[in-house]
Amino acid sequence: MEPSQLNVLIERDGYLSPQIPEIKRRYKVFRETLQKLQDLPGGIDQFTLSYREYGVHLNSDNSITCLEWCPGVQGLSLVGDFSKFYFRVSRGLKVVEL
Repeated sequence: MEPSQLNVLIERDGYLSPQIPEIKRRYKVFRETLQKLQDLPGGIDQFTLSYREYGVHLNSDNSITCLEWCPGVQGLSLVGDFSKFYFRVSRGLKVVEL
């Protein structure tokens, strides 16, 4: 698998010539990953909307919901300025099997 405009890129920037094998490899990985996403139910369009459900969200009642996909997880810590980066067991977090 080769990027369709690879020759144009190399003509514009000859210093990239030694990187051609890596560019081709990365493009192949990109195309394979894109195909996997397109094969999912809803395709890539549904995948690109996952930010609406996953991540950290402020709710209308000022509570916070954090949903991450992490199969097989044994433990999880949410750290940041709000927790002064202390790793500790936090109450109020729960694991939800989807």
